[in-house]
Amino acid sequence: MRSKRREWFGPLLGTVVFLAGTGVICWTLFQTIELLTKAPQINLGMKSGQAIDFNVVLINFVRLVVRILLLIVLTGIGAVLANRGVKLYAASWPQRWTDLATKDKSTDNIDKDPPVGVGAVEMTSNDKD
Repeated sequence: MRSKRREWFGPLLGTVVFLAGTGVICWTLFQTIELLTKAPQINLGMKSGQAIDFNVVLINFVRLVVRILLLIVLTGIGAVLANRGVKLYAASWPQRWTDLATKDKSTDNIDKDPPVGVGAVEMTSNDKD
């Protein structure tokens, strides 16, 4: 028989996963700020006073595009991790708390007639068996 006290592993795991996701998002933000605050000449490998080598510029441009795409993917991964952490934390609450949080307020007045309209199904004589 389970004890009525709350377990500690579920909330701890949810918090750790949430903080990991938030950390990934923050790290990605700092990497993006670092990338965007550099001058384009530095990111593309162009040196002032020298002729432009299009091969070097093209290679650095491709690296820059790949880095931006990786930052976008990492932002998505961080968001998914943070979302899973919140769900793990919420799932660790006792069932009575989740029932209260998700209770549909429209079911309080059961005596009222059900709504008729889109999605309403009327029973025919064949359905009453």
